[in-house]
Amino acid sequence: MRGEYAFLLWDERNRLLFAGRERFAIKPLFYAERNGRLMLASEAKALRAAGAPPVGRAGLMATLGMGAMDRTLFYGVSPIPPAHYGIPQAGGVTIRQYWDFDYPREGDSAGWTAR
Repeated sequence: MRGEYAFLLWDERNRLLFAGRERFAIKPLFYAERNGRLMLASEAKALRAAGAPPVGRAGLMATLGMGAMDRTLFYGVSPIPPAHYGIPQAGGVTIRQYWDFDYPREGDSAGWTAR
């Protein structure tokens, strides 16, 4: 798929939820687990409204100071990283990468031809 997207797909037959995000991090997608329920939203603050507690001062400073893309300002709220998908399973959400840059090393001709 190309373009800007974050999406959820529900497979009724297999009772499986699939959440994906495009590779350039233009469209956000966040998730949180609370009281045995999975919540997903395009904004972290929407999950805050659903009950995710805010981070304390130490967490705020760590998040801002490190420029972390794997954290939010709310406890238990995490982004699905760019070029990743998530599948809820017993015990949590499994996050997997589906795309990455794949550049050959200098001198490695596998898949590339010089012209």
